[in-house]
Amino acid sequence: MNFERTPTAYDVARPNYFGIPPRGLVAGLAVVAAAGGVVALVAGEVAAAALLLVAALLLCVAVFGVPVGRARTVAGFAGRTAGAWAQAAHEVARLRLERRNLERRRRTTQYELGGAALETDAGLVDDLRRRLRTCIDELERNEADRHAAVARARNRTSEERSAAARTEITERPS
Repeated sequence: MNFERTPTAYDVARPNYFGIPPRGLVAGLAVVAAAGGVVALVAGEVAAAALLLVAALLLCVAVFGVPVGRARTVAGFAGRTAGAWAQAAHEVARLRLERRNLERRRRTTQYELGGAALETDAGLVDDLRRRLRTCIDELERNEADRHAAVARARNRTSEERSAAARTEITERPS
């Protein structure tokens, strides 16, 4: 018997996870979701942008294999932040509609005030001035409410970012 020596080949056994998509596919979906989120944000669709960017973040977590505890922290941060911004976007949209109605009412009142001043009707002029001042005050309140809604979302994001930040345990100084 003639035995030829062949080099031994070693292969690393890789676990076979059924039902888990390939990393390349998940990475591609993450890129597409991130690009879609940016496009939606540029188009002014804040809610859609938030959802797509959160999806991209979660897909990146799946690709890069962040430890489960950290992944939960990041996912919680992303969810709460997206919720805060979605709520702010809803409130800002409602306030913009209200502002449009207030501006229309202000223009109409100004027009009526001009006619009343031309007719020199002092009682009507005083009433229209009061209504115009009320309308302007409501517009200023509306603007302040819009800024407050965005500030609340920024504060919530900042708080969540601080809560999700990694902590480092150091030795106690002697």
